[in-house]
Amino acid sequence: MRKSLVWLGLVGAGAAIMYVVDTITGRRAMPPCALAMRTFCALERWPESLGGKIQTRALARRVRSEIDRTLGHPHAIAVEVANGRVSLRGGLRAEEVDRLTAQVAAVPGVRTVESHLVALESMEDGMA
Repeated sequence: MRKSLVWLGLVGAGAAIMYVVDTITGRRAMPPCALAMRTFCALERWPESLGGKIQTRALARRVRSEIDRTLGHPHAIAVEVANGRVSLRGGLRAEEVDRLTAQVAAVPGVRTVESHLVALESMEDGMA
């Protein structure tokens, strides 16, 4: 009986500490509108919070995703990313070069795009 009371007391003390320390649902909780505003403001300025440097791998994934959405044959393009500078290499149809370069430049975090793309008459030219 005594062990049960001690155990129950410890559980109660732990719950009380969690209530006091918890900033989401506890005593120091922010009102929901303030929490939502803080989250929105943080998302709005997240590139600046990283010192203006987007992590290279995340940026490469974004650029690759944009290429996948833009082209019907994204495997034909090689992407290199360093400090916001994106380098594109490969061959694709002439009408797709400018469109792809513009869409990659519009990806958040891209500072410059170096296009080393070769304009082909048709995709069969690049396969030979």
